[in-house]
Amino acid sequence: MNAKTVVRPPTTAHLEGWHVVSPANQFVDAMVEAQGFDRLVLATRAIRYDPGCIEALIELAEHSRDLPTRLRHLETAVTSGEWLWSCVAGDDADLTWWGDVDTRPYMRALHELGLAYRQAGRLHESLACFNRLLVMNPDDHQGIRFLVDPPEEGGSVGPRFR
Repeated sequence: MNAKTVVRPPTTAHLEGWHVVSPANQFVDAMVEAQGFDRLVLATRAIRYDPGCIEALIELAEHSRDLPTRLRHLETAVTSGEWLWSCVAGDDADLTWWGDVDTRPYMRALHELGLAYRQAGRLHESLACFNRLLVMNPDDHQGIRFLVDPPEEGGSVGPRFR
C-alpha cells in the first residue's frame, strides 16, 4: 500500500484577484501602527493564524538574535511569497511587481534574505536573490543595483562588499 504524499502550502493566505487574503490580516494591519515590542507580539499572533505570513516573518527575522533563526524566518517568508504569486507571475506579463502593493512584502522578504545570505557568506544564494529582484523590478525601486557590481564584460553581476 502506497501512502499518498500531501504537500501542505506554506501559508494559509490566498489571492483574491491581486489582493492577498490571510486570516492574519488583522494583526498585520495592526502592526502598521504599532511600535517596538507590540509589533513583535502582533507578529507572533499573526503566525498563529498564518504560519507563512510574510510580514510577520520579516518582523520576527528583524528581532532574531542569531543568523540561522533569521534565515529560517526569511526563507519561510520567501517560500510563502513564491507559493502565493507563482500562479499569476508566469501567466500574466502585466504583473508589475512593485506597482502592486500586495507583492511588496514578498519582495522585501527576498531583499532581506539576500542580505542575510550575504551576511552568512552564502554569496551565490545572495546574488540569486538580488538578480531575481532586478528581473522582477527592473526600475529597481528597492535600490538593489547598489548591492551588486555592474556586469563585467561577458559576465554576470556580482555582489558588492564594502
